[in-house]
Amino acid sequence: MMSLNREVKAVSRQLVLNFSGHPVLPIQKQNIEQLMHWQSVEVLDVSLGNVPEDENFVPSIAKALEKIDLTPEEWQTTPLVVVPAGYSLIWSVVLAELHGRLGYFPDVVRLCPSTKPSMEKYEVAEIMNLREVRHNSRDKR
Repeated sequence: MMSLNREVKAVSRQLVLNFSGHPVLPIQKQNIEQLMHWQSVEVLDVSLGNVPEDENFVPSIAKALEKIDLTPEEWQTTPLVVVPAGYSLIWSVVLAELHGRLGYFPDVVRLCPSTKPSMEKYEVAEIMNLREVRHNSRDKR
C-alpha cells in the first residue's frame, strides 16, 4: 500500500530543479507554471557548492545530484524543468548527469534581463525543449 501512495505522489509532483544559485522568484515560478501548463510546482534549490577548478569536478557535481531526494523511478516519471547553472562547464556536467538519470534531456528555463520596470532583474523568457532540439538536429547527420 505504501508504494501505491508514493507512486501517486510522484505522478502529482511537478518540479523545478534550480541549479542557478539564485532563488526562483514568485513571478518566475508563476511564469514557469503557465508555460508548462502545470497547476503548482515545487522548487528544489540544488546547491552545487564551490566546485574546485583545480581538480576533476564531476564527482562533486554527481554528489550534489545524489542529494536530490528522488528514487530512480521518480527520476524517470516526475515531470520536471530545470533552471541551469550559469557556469557552462558545470552546467555541461549537470546536464549529462540529468540525461543519465532521466533518460532524456530535460526542459530548461531560459531567463533574460527584465524589460519591465520591476523588482525582478530577470524574467522567464521561455522554456527550451531540448528533446525537440535533439530530435530536429538528428536530420542533419
